[in-house]
Amino acid sequence: MFKNFSYKKKFAYLVVCGGLLLCLVYYFSINETIKLRRNYLELQSRYNTVSDASSSILFYEKELKKIDSLIGSNNDKKNYTQEELLKKVTDFGRSHNLTIINFPAPHKHVDNKYRVYTYEASISGTYNNLLRLLYELEIGNYPGVIKSANFVLTKSSGQTRTMLVMTLFIQEIKDIKDEKD
Repeated sequence: MFKNFSYKKKFAYLVVCGGLLLCLVYYFSINETIKLRRNYLELQSRYNTVSDASSSILFYEKELKKIDSLIGSNNDKKNYTQEELLKKVTDFGRSHNLTIINFPAPHKHVDNKYRVYTYEASISGTYNNLLRLLYELEIGNYPGVIKSANFVLTKSSGQTRTMLVMTLFIQEIKDIKDEKD
């Protein structure tokens, strides 16, 4: 069949067939590469999900330990409400340039069937930031109730500048029979 063709036609057919063959090989190899790339990306996303899941598991284990410590703790030895208040004030203070000056142990008072905890916190900073903190504590989901907020300008010995100090008194009332002693 090819004997009747001239060298020019044979060469043209060879170029066309070679081009088609090259296109087919290229198409199938690229197609396979694309499939492999999709598989790789899918496996990569699964791997990231699994590594995120392990960090989530660690987070939830810590939360579970915290909840377990709350359920089985003695409120006189470890007062979670005070820790929560300190954490909230500290986190807010870091972002708004506030300084905790005084944070003593809570005052406890027993009255009939109830135990009243009074927490005191003295914080210094600008007036607006102190008001923002007070507002956050009032609207936040916090177990205590703000009973008093006092603003005082103080001047420490050795300092020439005065600073504004807000003293908070927060009370929490607990039923004695609900507490584990």
